[in-house]
Amino acid sequence: MRRPLIPLLLTMTATLALLPGLANAQPGKPAAATASAAKVGVRSGVHPTYTRLVFDWASNTAYTAEQSGQDVTLRFPVAAEVNLAPVLRAKPARVEGLTQAAEGGALLVRFRIPAGAGIKDMRAGTRVVIDILDKAPPAPAKPAPAAAANAAPAPEKAESKEKPAAAAPAKAAAPEKPPAPVDPRRAKEGAPLFELRGRQTSAEGQAAAKGQPTPLTPAPAAGQPAAAAGTTTPAPQKPNAPTPAASPAPVPAVEQAALAPAPLVDSVSIPFDPKLGTAAAVFERAGYLYVLFDRPVPPETAPAPGSVPGLNTAVEPVTVPDASGFRLPMPALMQARVQRDGTIWRIGLNRATDLPPNDPATVLTATPDPQFALGARLVVAAPDVAKVLSFKDPVVGDTLFVTPISTPGPHLPAARRFAQAQLLPSLQGLVVRPLDDRLVVQPVREGVEISVPGGLSLSPAADLASVAPPPLPKQEKEKLFDFKRWGQGPADRYIATRQERWQQLAGMPEAERNRGRLDLARFYIANGLAYEAAGMLTRVQEVQPDVDRRPEFLAVRGIARVLTGNLDGALADLSNPGLAGEKDADLWRAAALAGKQDYAGAHALFQARKDQLAAYPDPFFVGLSLGAADAALRQGQPEAAALILDKVVKRGGEGGQQGPGVEFYRGLAFRALGDKEKALGLFETAMNSRDRLYAMRGKKEWIDTALDLGKIDAKEAAKRMEEMRFAWMGDALELTNLRRLGEVHALAGNYPQAFETMRRTISLFPDTPDAKEIAADMTRTFTEIFSKDGAAKMPPLEALGLYEQYRELTPPGAEGDLIIRKLAERLVEIDLLDRAAELLDHQVQYRLAGVEKAQVGTRLAGIRLLDGKPTDAVAALDASQVEGIPPELAEERRLLRARALSQSGKGMDAIQLLTGDQSSNANLLRVDIAMRDKKWPQAAQALGDVIGPPPAAGTALDAKTSGLVVQRAVALSLAQDNAGLEALRRDFGPLMEKTKDATAFRVLTRPEEAAGLADAATIRSRITEIDLFRSFLDNYRAKSADKPAPAAAPAPAEPAATPPAQSAQKPS
Repeated sequence: MRRPLIPLLLTMTATLALLPGLANAQPGKPAAATASAAKVGVRSGVHPTYTRLVFDWASNTAYTAEQSGQDVTLRFPVAAEVNLAPVLRAKPARVEGLTQAAEGGALLVRFRIPAGAGIKDMRAGTRVVIDILDKAPPAPAKPAPAAAANAAPAPEKAESKEKPAAAAPAKAAAPEKPPAPVDPRRAKEGAPLFELRGRQTSAEGQAAAKGQPTPLTPAPAAGQPAAAAGTTTPAPQKPNAPTPAASPAPVPAVEQAALAPAPLVDSVSIPFDPKLGTAAAVFERAGYLYVLFDRPVPPETAPAPGSVPGLNTAVEPVTVPDASGFRLPMPALMQARVQRDGTIWRIGLNRATDLPPNDPATVLTATPDPQFALGARLVVAAPDVAKVLSFKDPVVGDTLFVTPISTPGPHLPAARRFAQAQLLPSLQGLVVRPLDDRLVVQPVREGVEISVPGGLSLSPAADLASVAPPPLPKQEKEKLFDFKRWGQGPADRYIATRQERWQQLAGMPEAERNRGRLDLARFYIANGLAYEAAGMLTRVQEVQPDVDRRPEFLAVRGIARVLTGNLDGALADLSNPGLAGEKDADLWRAAALAGKQDYAGAHALFQARKDQLAAYPDPFFVGLSLGAADAALRQGQPEAAALILDKVVKRGGEGGQQGPGVEFYRGLAFRALGDKEKALGLFETAMNSRDRLYAMRGKKEWIDTALDLGKIDAKEAAKRMEEMRFAWMGDALELTNLRRLGEVHALAGNYPQAFETMRRTISLFPDTPDAKEIAADMTRTFTEIFSKDGAAKMPPLEALGLYEQYRELTPPGAEGDLIIRKLAERLVEIDLLDRAAELLDHQVQYRLAGVEKAQVGTRLAGIRLLDGKPTDAVAALDASQVEGIPPELAEERRLLRARALSQSGKGMDAIQLLTGDQSSNANLLRVDIAMRDKKWPQAAQALGDVIGPPPAAGTALDAKTSGLVVQRAVALSLAQDNAGLEALRRDFGPLMEKTKDATAFRVLTRPEEAAGLADAATIRSRITEIDLFRSFLDNYRAKSADKPAPAAAPAPAEPAATPPAQSAQKPS
């Protein structure tokens, strides 16, 4: 079955990027290197004011570092080989011409630095660290020989084969008075991250815990006295051993920091879980890593000691007014990254060179606003800023303004200094060090505002640009999805390019041919040939079965599967962990979800990757954009759909091959936004296009919109939609069209066509969710026709035929009963009494109980009597006899039963049944019974009771009373009651002269007629007219089917009977 999204994508081209190629061969290998030489790794890192090289020796190794102008030489007196490839690929700033050579069993590493730059060397455990500084450091007053200064400690029993020159014993200078205990780390404020870090032992950890500076040189071994401040401690010497060179001077205190030992693992993840949504700020300062939250959080937010594998330092709380915070000593040579998972903030510690570069999109930018109305200010654009914290640094002692941010990522990688404020480096959030006591840092609509009363002192923009930190080196990452690289090209070059690639594939050795097949599959995808690509990928996997473990293969196959309709397979490929974080993979996953009608998931992914979608190449851009617009519309987000389609129009998408689709979805968006006239024009454009798919969809939506606007009526809409019945068949679009056609027929009152269309749709698509919905629509439409006014507009016989054909749609319960009774009344109106009686009889027998059963049974008995079937009337009354029948209904049922008995030849039983009932209807029934049984005196008496006393003189008789007077005269004549006739003439003679019955009355009552000599013809005509109870029965032709049952005393309802097997097809 074709799905709406897949046709959008079948005509598009796609791209995929190759994996990074093999690393280049390492240049500059030492010529004398042997197979037994030690392998040494080297890493580089670029910082705003220096570049660092780190040599990762496995053990302590002596070295010398010499600078001659711009030339730097490092000498390691061991046979070794350095892997320079990572540094050569990175091309770090300040380092040029990096080479290595072997001379005399030693390893020499040479490189050049910029003019005026200098170097600084140090140890960090077994590592050798070389910093290339923008400015050369000041030379020491009495420099010690570098070879001796940096020599690795020799074993105690080892004897030196070379005799170093004896150093003259120096007089120990008297120690100077120590300065005031001011934390020296203040001098490093604003320095790049990691500049303060170094290796420390347990003793150094104690110093760090007390906030004291920690030396970078190793601590003395156990049992050895520590060197006094400002002096050197000579190594133990054998007798007559030469005097060793002087030990290096201690590192100045300003270069020290309270840092934790490096962890024993390469990465550590430290969770902070406040159990509620918080904003956070994370930054390093003076050797500590600080994590501050914008509100008070419980102490359990920080991990308990020992609960984080690889973390050998404790996390302690710090004081933050109206908020909370924690800190821990920052391990050496580690770098932190911040992530958020729900309420959990995770601080990841990794080796400084193992982390990818910062995402420029998350770097906070301070923008000067010199024209602000209240004075010049700085504005840092940041999302979701609600609070600025005032935090006093427990080590440095100054107060910082810290801005936590709830969205993970926004940070400042390097310090920015202004005249009145300094922006410190951060890993999350913003940290401001005030340089003016009046400084104000506060949240504003744009993010964070930094100002002072009257305005900041800001330099011109040109000066600010000249002192801005240099941008981080751009590192291009090879992409898994790269359309242009895959071979996407103009259509007129496709055949020639395909032939060239096939020839290249044929000429490849068999061992390399599978890679050529993968490249050819990428070429096919890039040019929109998804099925060809899928076939080539199948061949690739046949040759190499485990290739589906590689993300570069899954990326290509995922796109091919989306375009060929294998949506489950596409989702499996594109959801592979190897493609996690790939924005292109998310876009194609969204397309697959839309094809599976998971519009919520598709819309979420499309929105998350809308920037990536906006930059996608043609023609994939148009197809994916239409899928994104469709998902947005189905999620009730027409504004989002309109924005997507606006970008398509700006790129000329409405004029391309998929232009009809663009116009169609724009029409849907405009209609959803309320502009139906504009939508109508767009639907017409799509309807008149040569694209069969969108011509069909556009026509359907045009009909619906025109019907809604009143431009066509329902009958015209049904006629136009009938033209579409066979224009598109076999998929979900046909299902949609047929379903709408049935609905429009119902709106037009074409109920037989509506039900036939709905029934056919269900038979064509029985296993779809729509089938159940259409069946429910049929029942609802059927119910509305017969329970409201729909059937009243139909001829009764047509209504009966429709009911008989679709009687299985009758709903259960009271609603279905009402439908049946209303239909029965329509049949009574046209004297189809037997069909009406059948419907009501089924209700009495199988559907009803209690008073409602008695009420319908009474109605059935009246219809049976109208149809001349008194025996069936008695049966109906017997079948509907229940307890608790209200008096009014009981009287009606008694009269009907008496009538049925009288017409069945049981007049005496009928008269006995009416004993004590002196109502008008009972008396009329008595008259009919007496007349039928030729009991003229009883008839005359009953008529007298009905007529009552004569009205006052001068009062006119109505036609009904006049007729009754004549009927009594007939009964008195036949009873030969002359006295009664005389009395009747005396009481009603003058009044009857003014009625149409005057002549008949005079003939029947004239005094000269002897007993029994009345006009026989007149008497016979009057007897044949007597059926006084008929008027009571005629009321059953006009009774309302939905008239409520008379109120009755509570009585247990009689359960309805179960219909017999032969009644299975009766209305239910």
